[in-house]
Amino acid sequence: MEPLKRTASGSSAARAWRACALALACAAANVAAQPHNSAEVLRREASELELKAVHLLKFGDFVQWPASAFGNGDAPLIIAVAGAEALATVLEALAQQRRVDGRAVQVRRLRRGDALAGAHILFVATGELERLAAAQESLRAAAVLTVTDGSQPPQPAGIVNFVVRDNRLRFEIDAEAAEAAHLRISSKVLALAVSVKGARQR
Repeated sequence: MEPLKRTASGSSAARAWRACALALACAAANVAAQPHNSAEVLRREASELELKAVHLLKFGDFVQWPASAFGNGDAPLIIAVAGAEALATVLEALAQQRRVDGRAVQVRRLRRGDALAGAHILFVATGELERLAAAQESLRAAAVLTVTDGSQPPQPAGIVNFVVRDNRLRFEIDAEAAEAAHLRISSKVLALAVSVKGARQR
């Protein structure tokens, strides 16, 4: 398989991830303080949504899809969101300012009944996990990077699963599932995961 492609140089990519880490630390400080009113709760939730949106975009820089996943060199990177309208809104705003490997980023909101396939990155909210379980094989065949939010057994989890550890938003990675979906995840991302299932990719 070809070397991992990414839009940023090693140094700029490292700076981007350090910025994410700093944002995580700032968010953790907000979460650690017990909310005293609804406004503070809303601020905390908004911060978490922004962090999730930033991570979804950054995953596009550090994952390599098979060439067949894109129709042509100008095809956009598609991020689909199922069951998380607020996250989709934040993601749409951030995506307007981003390109991944020279590609525009398109955000797609999935409604009940919409097929989960047809995207490169798919975020599935907790309330939609039954749909994910039913579509796992087809999503794997289509080389879709699935992302879930705090999934716990026996619920299905995505290749990436957001979790909260020590009041911080973090993520787990299933490297075995990534390989089965013909996706290569950069070691830089694997190093930031709180856990990695299976052999570490390079």
